[in-house]
Amino acid sequence: MLQNKIFLLRSSLDINGPGRLVLATAFELKKMNLVPIVITNSASECTDMFKKYDMQIEIIRNNPFFMFFDILRLILRFKPVVYHSFSYSMAICGDVFCWLNFFSKSFFTINGFGSEWILKYLRKTIIIVPSIFMKNRTKKITGLESELIYPCTPEMYLKLDEKKPKTNFEKNQLVIGTLVRDLEVKGIPFFLQTLAMLKAKGIKVKGIVGGCEDKKYLKLIHEFGIDDTVDFLGVVSNVSEFFSKIDVYTQFSLIESFGISVLEAMKYGIPVVLPRIDAFEELVEEDKTGLLFDCCNCTDAVDKIIQLHNNEELYNAMRDSAKWRAWNKFGPTVFSSSLKQVYGLLPS
Repeated sequence: MLQNKIFLLRSSLDINGPGRLVLATAFELKKMNLVPIVITNSASECTDMFKKYDMQIEIIRNNPFFMFFDILRLILRFKPVVYHSFSYSMAICGDVFCWLNFFSKSFFTINGFGSEWILKYLRKTIIIVPSIFMKNRTKKITGLESELIYPCTPEMYLKLDEKKPKTNFEKNQLVIGTLVRDLEVKGIPFFLQTLAMLKAKGIKVKGIVGGCEDKKYLKLIHEFGIDDTVDFLGVVSNVSEFFSKIDVYTQFSLIESFGISVLEAMKYGIPVVLPRIDAFEELVEEDKTGLLFDCCNCTDAVDKIIQLHNNEELYNAMRDSAKWRAWNKFGPTVFSSSLKQVYGLLPS
């Protein structure tokens, strides 16, 4: 087994995004007696969490020209044996990684879409993907094989022992949550429209949006007439508190390579209602651990949410099934085992 330093590279350590996966990976590497060093070009709310758990962080400059020299300086200083990237198309540009590839073994995790072409120029690289969907996509676009590691959230981040999810059936209220970054592909306008449609049907509904601000959606919120129906929380540093407030988790992504917030909801035993796309079909066992609707179809989404709201027996059954599937198929034990297996492919 390697006994040396590992560079974990990620452009931004957003806590409501891949920052959680970087932290989980760092913890597992430390258990393997490796030394993870997080390299980022953007300090964020997640930086303090890394420091809290004694993780070393090096912040490099954002300009691609200076990135090259900053990374070279860190290479000479630490002499890492592995570069483990959490996005091949990140702001720490792919050209730098291609160059680094000549120096040592590299890992590349694919979290998104659109730049698989860069993988064709890499050598000595183990490609890590977060879902079978992305494994098939990578093979189709690049012709390259990849290793599957289902993403995981650090257990201490979930804080499952602090608060348990509650239901609002006794108050005849339905609280729906979504926890996403403010990206167009996350479909926040569809979430808002769905709230408006549920309200129009006479359902006492409340929407909670975590991970982004409401500034760019104020006009839409007013047009939908849901000013008093939805709360935007911004960055959510305590997901335990977030999930304790909601009854149903939904997400209106247009594309999705995995969906770590969905997995977190399931770990809390919260039924999920999601579009029938990409990795969601892999993550959710339809009609058992969650319900799927046609992508961008708010009418279908509303019908599925109402189906859960009107059937408490179905709701409770899905809570139990979702929690069991999340912990047994996508839990920390599976993550740890997969990471050790992939790192075992490296030469000693």
